[in-house]
Amino acid sequence: MLADFHSQALSLLPEAKLHIGGKTVAAIGGDVRAHINPANGVTTRSFAFGSDADVDAAVAAARAALPGFRAMGAVQRRDLLLFLATAFATHAERLSRIAVIENGMPMAFAPFVASATPVEWFRYYAGWVDKHEGGVAPMLDGDGLNYHLWEPYGVVAILIAFNAPMGFIGMKVAAALAAGNTVVIKPSELAPWSALAFAELCNEAGVPPGVVNVITGDGAAGSALVRHPGVDKVTFTGGGETAKAILTDAAQSLTPATLELGGKSAFIIFDDADIDKASADGVFASVA
Repeated sequence: MLADFHSQALSLLPEAKLHIGGKTVAAIGGDVRAHINPANGVTTRSFAFGSDADVDAAVAAARAALPGFRAMGAVQRRDLLLFLATAFATHAERLSRIAVIENGMPMAFAPFVASATPVEWFRYYAGWVDKHEGGVAPMLDGDGLNYHLWEPYGVVAILIAFNAPMGFIGMKVAAALAAGNTVVIKPSELAPWSALAFAELCNEAGVPPGVVNVITGDGAAGSALVRHPGVDKVTFTGGGETAKAILTDAAQSLTPATLELGGKSAFIIFDDADIDKASADGVFASVA
């Protein structure tokens, strides 16, 4: 039965290429790497391994799409995020199976991370699209006019960890798109499939080409993305050592960076606890 599950899941994996400018494309250098299913050590499929040239192409696509997406009406952008939320819900079964084969996540937990969580993130940020309002501030002296406006950063580089890719996509991409940014997503090389599946959802929902781009690869691709002069903002979820490297790269262009790092998984059981229940809860929560 387990073999049947993995066989079916393999058939649901997205195309193993990069997603740039609304199209699936092979890495410019033709490089590929094998993905290993951590649950059984078996190779699932090879996927494109992006290089600096691929990063250049993805950032160029995101920059080209930025003026049009930034100018998109609030109602249209709000509806786009709601369409994506619906797509996550519609494809919950497929996305859950991808999560299982991608990083060994238990099927009992996968629907929450791969579908339910991003659905709520996209719905939440859809509600903010038409609430980015400016204002007029009082002047201390004189006849001048002092006002502020909310504006998108521009191109946002989104680097995500292996353990809950769709959850991180929901958290980061929904916020970026709601504000009118375009994005380049670089998932962990340990878990490339969810981000590529999300790119397919974007095409299905009618996201304009270049607004969402996906580069699969290792730390070298991530470093090239963070250092790229066409990137206006970096957001990363992962470990502390990688975060240090990201901050070093981002500092070269003074690119602002937001980091969500590890160390939040302490689990304390008190003397009067129900040990059986606590053990089950601990195992369930440990996957995140």
